[in-house]
Amino acid sequence: MIEVLQSGPLVSVQDLGRTAFRHIGVSNAGAMDRISLQIANMLVCNDPEVAGIELTGCALRLRITLDCCVAIAGADARPVLAGKTLPPFWAARVPAGAELQLNVPSKGIRTYLAVSGGVDVPSVLRSRSTDFKANFGGYMGRNLKAGDHVSVGQQSRVTEIPASGYGAYFPRFQEVLEGRIVLRVIVAGEFRNLIEESQQAFWETEWNVSPSINRMGLRLQGGAPLHLRQRTELLSHPIVPGVIQVPHDGLPIVQACDANTCGGYPKAGVVIEADMWKLGQLRPGDTIVFVPVDQQQALYEKAKLIETLEAIGRDGALVRHWETAAC
Repeated sequence: MIEVLQSGPLVSVQDLGRTAFRHIGVSNAGAMDRISLQIANMLVCNDPEVAGIELTGCALRLRITLDCCVAIAGADARPVLAGKTLPPFWAARVPAGAELQLNVPSKGIRTYLAVSGGVDVPSVLRSRSTDFKANFGGYMGRNLKAGDHVSVGQQSRVTEIPASGYGAYFPRFQEVLEGRIVLRVIVAGEFRNLIEESQQAFWETEWNVSPSINRMGLRLQGGAPLHLRQRTELLSHPIVPGVIQVPHDGLPIVQACDANTCGGYPKAGVVIEADMWKLGQLRPGDTIVFVPVDQQQALYEKAKLIETLEAIGRDGALVRHWETAAC
């Protein structure tokens, strides 16, 4: 059991989301940075899709009432477990009754906590993720708050974690620390409806993330508004997370995990799947640069990212095997 002692306004249970119900108007929900959640899960021997806790730019203090293991990944929240500070992307054993403090990160914005056995809340529409618009899933369909008691799954592999803890190396996260994010984009059909100057500006502008940012999407600023050759009203049509829309003011909106399932703004493009995790770490003031790629490149980058995750899983297994053999 996890007892919440202190919580912030944006702390929720998330897994990899529900993607099979967009046709009936149900958003994906799920972790904004799916890669960090998966790494945290792998560090504690969970399956990658198991539910964990997502923190968005806030602190969290917990008491863990059973012997288990935890891992923290994503933005460095300078975690303190039983008085000891842990590095980022790190797993550790937790004795029953220990307290864990996660602090507000200075770089990136979302931190993920995985616990061995997974966060055990009811599955709704094949996912344990919190859907804030519909108020279901997760822990009673809401953020976690002080006084909540969250169940965890069965503990079967706790002893596989080295007593000293161990971590993962995810070099791509360095981009987040620098605050300048490259998002690779496949152009959409309406991109050609932008005037030539706006097409060029879309790629050349160093866009800034505005304060208007949440799990639904990110509004950008810092560049000249994009203009269409002719403003036409589109019928609402299906959209997905990652779609980059051009609203009436000409400043792009990037759709995120909790995006609506339909929209009517013209689309400039869509962020490739391999870069979607970066949206979850963007904070107001960060810089975004769009880079065009084709479908073949997008599939190649997805395959490379999968290879990176598999390598992290293999390295973790080797560390655990070595620790067991050494004992």
